[in-house]
Amino acid sequence: MKSFPRTLGAWLASGIGSYVLAALFSQFVVLMGLMGLGLEISLLDNVSSMFHAELHMVPYLVVILLGFAIAFGVARGVKKIVPNLAIITYPVAGAAAIGAALGLMYLRFGVFPILGAQETYGLLMQMAAGAVGGLIFERLRPKGMVAG
Repeated sequence: MKSFPRTLGAWLASGIGSYVLAALFSQFVVLMGLMGLGLEISLLDNVSSMFHAELHMVPYLVVILLGFAIAFGVARGVKKIVPNLAIITYPVAGAAAIGAALGLMYLRFGVFPILGAQETYGLLMQMAAGAVGGLIFERLRPKGMVAG
């Protein structure tokens, strides 16, 4: 039971890390699209929009945390079955969690609610943010546990 607070901390850190990256990636894709339409965006507007994205996509953080809770539980089981894949299990689970969450939102709403995920490269960037979150979890989670 001593490892639970550390596992919880690793889960929160991984979710927050993924959220920060995902929000930045999403805003980057949106700004690139606007610039592709010929709009000029100043550095101040660029930075301002990045901070705005970080502050106003908080429901996405909840989605990421819920997805990670499920995916990391599955990854833990996979690690038991295939221990040689342990190093990539959580990053793959993080990427899959975000991909699955965005896919489910698309099926439900008919559109990706994360603007930056509407292009293929934007979706892949979102999944990369999930992989980074999985890597954060792998690095911070308690080690040496029999089941971990």
